[in-house]
Amino acid sequence: MSSDSPVFSVVTEALERETTLDRVESRGTVRLVLRDGGLDSQSVDVRQMKAVIRNLLPEALRARGIPNEGEVCARLDYAIECEGFDTVERESPEDVFARLGR
Repeated sequence: MSSDSPVFSVVTEALERETTLDRVESRGTVRLVLRDGGLDSQSVDVRQMKAVIRNLLPEALRARGIPNEGEVCARLDYAIECEGFDTVERESPEDVFARLGR
């Protein structure tokens, strides 16, 4: 079994703190939303998780009866920021060569 990405853990722990969802519900909710976005909990990065929080998670929280889903998502985004993850986007070797025109 692969371990989850650090940003997944931060978001699910924050979701548990900020809502009435327990640990299993928080992790399951985020896993389902990631899957809907074509992502998984092991490889999701900060940029992807922020997009999921912004675009997909609010509807999932509404469906689970969580009030103020916009505020909850803002707090999840803040939890990511507080962790200080390295958010520098790195270029792949292909991107570097394409940029150099080779």
